[in-house]
Amino acid sequence: MASNVEARLAELGLELPPPLPEPRSRMRRTARAGNLVYLSGNGPFRGTELVWKGKVGRDVSLEDAQAAAALTALNMIRVLRDEGYDLDRLRWVKALGMVNSDPSFVDQAAVVNGFSQTIVDVFGEEKGLHARSACGMASMPWDMAVEIEAICELET
Repeated sequence: MASNVEARLAELGLELPPPLPEPRSRMRRTARAGNLVYLSGNGPFRGTELVWKGKVGRDVSLEDAQAAAALTALNMIRVLRDEGYDLDRLRWVKALGMVNSDPSFVDQAAVVNGFSQTIVDVFGEEKGLHARSACGMASMPWDMAVEIEAICELET
């Protein structure tokens, strides 16, 4: 039986992307501490393909960067599901969005809105609306346009 979150994804016409490649670093995709689940940084991958690369404001448009952030949200939901977390028991607490930015680009918050809006659309305001920071970075791993990490609460 599909979870409420998976039913909502289908209702929105959204599909979770294929599984992510194995981490290239010595790390976990998630770490649990009590009822908190920490998600390592994720990017705009579709399976093994990094979809958006380069500097936002130079190589990547604002609209494409927002789409990259939305894809990153779907990847994070996929990670949580694949790691065995009950998606219906999750509440999004905090997100940090890092944007590979051209020095003249100052609209990082609008980029990360692509992530936040996707999470709220899928989980609803009560469980999806989260605290958030967005910042510009001089460079990113593999030149990805966006990387986002998050903290979720596993409700009991």
